[in-house]
Amino acid sequence: MLVELCITIMIGILMGLLTHTKSNKHIKKPKINKTSWNPGFLLDCAFGSIAALVGVIVAGPVEIERLVLIAILAGYAGEGLIRKMSDANLEANERINRKIKADLTKEIKIDELKEK
Repeated sequence: MLVELCITIMIGILMGLLTHTKSNKHIKKPKINKTSWNPGFLLDCAFGSIAALVGVIVAGPVEIERLVLIAILAGYAGEGLIRKMSDANLEANERINRKIKADLTKEIKIDELKEK
C-alpha cells in the first residue's frame, strides 16, 4: 500500500509540473522577495500530488495499471478544478470591488451636491 501511495504522489508531482509548464510556457522557479514568497512550480506540484492521492484513495484498492491511470487523471483534473475555483473567486472579488466603487462614487456625488 505504501508503494502505491508513493507512486501516486510521484505521478501527481509530474502532472503538476506538466500543467505548470503548460500554463506558464516554462518552469518558474520559487522566488523569495522581501515581502512575499512565490512558490513557482512547487505549488502546482503539490496540488497535483494531493489531487492524485485523493483520487486514488477514493477509488479504493486497484491494480497498478489502473492506479497509474487514476493518478494521472486526478492530477490533471485537480489542477483544472483549482484554477476554476480561483477564477470564480477572482470574479466574485472583482464584482464586489466594482460595487464598492459605484457606492463610493454615489456618496461622493451626494456630498458634492450637499455642499453646493
